[in-house]
Amino acid sequence: MSLPGKYRIDWLAGDWQASVSACDGARQWRVYPNRVVTEPAKPLNEDWSDLIDPAWLLASGWRLSAAGAQDVGGRRGWRIRADPAEGNDLQGIQGARMFPHAAVVVDAELGIVLRLAFLVDDRPAVYFELHDVTVPAADDAAWFRVEIPPGTRVVEASSVFDYLDTPRPFRAAWTAGKAGLDGASAVAGWLKGTHGS
Repeated sequence: MSLPGKYRIDWLAGDWQASVSACDGARQWRVYPNRVVTEPAKPLNEDWSDLIDPAWLLASGWRLSAAGAQDVGGRRGWRIRADPAEGNDLQGIQGARMFPHAAVVVDAELGIVLRLAFLVDDRPAVYFELHDVTVPAADDAAWFRVEIPPGTRVVEASSVFDYLDTPRPFRAAWTAGKAGLDGASAVAGWLKGTHGS
């Protein structure tokens, strides 16, 4: 990850459809087994951005308390407990989700969150942890791009269907159905207007 807006996530294991998601600040690529989907740059999803930029902890809805030093994944960090401030239910605050208590470890050098646990009854309900964190020597833009092998199908994303790789007949049926509903709604409105006057 690099500011502003550069990142690359490689899924090495797990049941993920995409194997790579990368953004160089201008374009974004997602690599699937049978295609590459590209589109203009988008920010990281909330799960990752909560780790990279812990500014959400400074929102007025949280009451923070220091809990000492702790190493995570070989890096020194500072433990912080985040609880809702009195009279605040944290509505709309990024990072709160449906769990109003959090325990975090912030990297002492980089300021990123090495460990984030959202708690229920002081037990982790949702848990993220970063390991093998390294700092590159220089900002190399090539780290945040995807090399597309010749012959690979490249799709410019225009809808969620491009990520799902739905067949064209299904897309056509969906579009026609949506147009039909919009048209039926318009006709119903027109009929109501003519019979109501």
